[in-house]
Amino acid sequence: MKKISPGKAFEYDFIHSLPTPRGNIRPMFVNRYKDGTGNWNNMPCPKCGTMPPKVTRFQHSNIADFEIYDSKYRALYILEMKSHAGKSIPYDAIRKSQYEGLHAAFPVPGVYPAMVFNMRDVNETYIIHIHRILQWKNTSGIKSFPLKWMREVGFRIHGFMKVSRFTYEVMPFFDATGKRLLAGFENPL
Repeated sequence: MKKISPGKAFEYDFIHSLPTPRGNIRPMFVNRYKDGTGNWNNMPCPKCGTMPPKVTRFQHSNIADFEIYDSKYRALYILEMKSHAGKSIPYDAIRKSQYEGLHAAFPVPGVYPAMVFNMRDVNETYIIHIHRILQWKNTSGIKSFPLKWMREVGFRIHGFMKVSRFTYEVMPFFDATGKRLLAGFENPL
């Protein structure tokens, strides 16, 4: 049996903490963007051992991991999930296309582009709007997003261990931002 990575386990637990369409008056549509394809590296020819003349790469890149539509507030959340050990997340853990794609969605009314940072060593999770992320990245002078900063500007999502998996209290975040998005605020949090 293949062991699931901590990052994939976090994504699974987070998404499964949302209300389900069955038996709930507040369904939320969740779409997981497909992960990119692998790279084809230069491999020697199995017959003669010679290397091909150039590297062939085909890599599809997504701007995020999930899009979530909240029917109650008519709000679309575009979320990139990052789970890390330690007390900071390096900038290069996030692809340039993700920064750019989330930033491009920022001025669209009713859209909330953000990153969800799960700090495994301290069991803390924060959602931070892309505007604040880029502001920090461009002005801080350091090369990572530290936990201290996340605690200051992020929306804390509480997680609880249930036997072997986590459940996250995500609805307070969606309620707080959804109300402000519905009211027309450009930067709800």
